[in-house]
Amino acid sequence: MKEYIKSRKIIGWIYIALAIVYALIESWYFGWNTTPESKAEIIADILGFSLFYYGFGIMRSAFNLQRFISDEYEDEYEDL
Repeated sequence: MKEYIKSRKIIGWIYIALAIVYALIESWYFGWNTTPESKAEIIADILGFSLFYYGFGIMRSAFNLQRFISDEYEDEYEDL
């Protein structure tokens, strides 16, 4: 189970890193403006945000799973 959690964290970090690289490339392509100026740029922004939040969600689920199976949580559960 620990290997599964570790791999989920790594995959989450990879998605976040890809989102950052994608955002830099997208900004270079469309120009360094702060607001989208075309429909294609809006779609590209949504794709970049989705990639980032998907990676963040994977990492959050891994941390929640790790907290759920930790020894501290099991001790608290046995006291109830």
